[in-house]
Amino acid sequence: MRWLDTRVKVFKLSNVEIVKGTPDDPRLPVDRLDAVLVVDSYHHFSNYEGMLDKILHSLKPGGRLVIADYSFAEHRAQPRADQLKLHEIAPDLARKEVETAGFQVVKCEDPFVKWRPGVGNTRATPVDIWLMTAIRAK
Repeated sequence: MRWLDTRVKVFKLSNVEIVKGTPDDPRLPVDRLDAVLVVDSYHHFSNYEGMLDKILHSLKPGGRLVIADYSFAEHRAQPRADQLKLHEIAPDLARKEVETAGFQVVKCEDPFVKWRPGVGNTRATPVDIWLMTAIRAK
């Protein structure tokens, strides 16, 4: 958190407020956000129901939730718990969870990009990154 605080100060990001959440509550303000972006982290949501509920209610009506995460095609049929052990999650599974939480999925690009081995991807093979956009109903 100290690293993030330093970055905000160095780049003079006056529109950034650092909020430390918990595993089931991001501690975001209610009905105030236009968008929430979750990158390479949705698969870490151990209490995704609670987290999605809090995110839904932090958004203004019409606000967007955008999730970018990844999965290997050969792992997508596995149960959620097994996917999480691999630090990935299938977009179809995430979509069901997001819709159950009350969001309307408006777009899911799968794959969004092929993540090649190297910087940021220490795996030996390319990974499909998917991108989902959902909205809070007005």
